[in-house]
Amino acid sequence: MEVLTIRIQEHVAKQLSHLARDMKKPQAEVVRELMNKAVKEEHLQQLLKKYAQKEITLRTLAKEAELSLWKAQELLSRVEFPYGKEDLQRDLKILEAL
Repeated sequence: MEVLTIRIQEHVAKQLSHLARDMKKPQAEVVRELMNKAVKEEHLQQLLKKYAQKEITLRTLAKEAELSLWKAQELLSRVEFPYGKEDLQRDLKILEAL
């Protein structure tokens, strides 16, 4: 495990202290848990952005997010992606070709 020293705002330190007390855990443990959740969530958001921009496939998203393909697909069904005019025109051309 690496050691990381950070500075946080005073009000955040107070909230962290209260949270640790309420959870009956040491502050360091609470910080590690919160950091793990935040990093995992941010990583997932970045993967979703890449998927929406067609930079990665569903399989890559699932692998990078450490999810099964089924879970990744389920996740995508709950996320709204932008569908622009160019996307519509492309899809219409595909349909017309059928």
